[in-house]
Amino acid sequence: MAFPLILLAGCIGLLQYHGIQFWTERVDPATGWAWSLLLEAAALWLWYSRRRGLWVLGLVATSLTLAGPLHHVASPLFRDMAAADTVASAAPASVATLEAAIATDEEALRGFLAAAEKRSGWQSSIERTQAALDAKRTDLRKLLAQQQQAHQVAALAWQQEAIITMQAVALVLFQLVAVLATRTLSAARVERGIVIEQAPPLPHQATPKRSQEPPSLPHLRDRLSAHLEAEGLRVGRFAEQCGLDRREVSAVLNWREERRAASRRVVERLAAALPG
Repeated sequence: MAFPLILLAGCIGLLQYHGIQFWTERVDPATGWAWSLLLEAAALWLWYSRRRGLWVLGLVATSLTLAGPLHHVASPLFRDMAAADTVASAAPASVATLEAAIATDEEALRGFLAAAEKRSGWQSSIERTQAALDAKRTDLRKLLAQQQQAHQVAALAWQQEAIITMQAVALVLFQLVAVLATRTLSAARVERGIVIEQAPPLPHQATPKRSQEPPSLPHLRDRLSAHLEAEGLRVGRFAEQCGLDRREVSAVLNWREERRAASRRVVERLAAALPG
């Protein structure tokens, strides 16, 4: 089961890289990492459980875990688009205002120059008007450059949108792979007889004494197969009657010598439920 573990570790690592930054920036720099890691841990535990009712909570936890990385990846695009829209909408009015002010200063400068030809004393007014005119022309050039840059950003926005979309789809895929890897590990635990949750015995069944030796798996497998065939029962229905998971019963039915033994709990439950 090394490959699912490698996939799980890689997907979680990448998701947490973006998730921790999101929760740190949006919630609290001191506890943001805890929000992200606890959500991820809760989602993994819920998906690892054999109880399907907890999978609904796992879906909620997974959605919350995935929201952070998606927002962190997409936020630069939204920020740049908002800035470009602001510049594009405000630039025409600003350009018109500057052009009108430049025209006024140019006309005033021509008047001062004409008056200076007739008598002295206009030099300070000419220098002051010329300095103001140069400053406004510089502002106009900067504003036109920003306007052109905003148009270029808008023209190339589809490329950035495509990259962000690919990243978002990849994050969703990584999250799905993490869930599938978790479910694979959980199923492998059941097939190998590694049981974590201990279910209580059914009321109508007596719990076998621990001192009794459980029946051999080949014998139990044959009894189980014969009973299911005789009663016309499906594996899932019989598993519910025994208080077991369907995969645990299937693991006994499909037991081979090269595979590990089923858990003692499964063997004892089946032995108590089968006749004879």
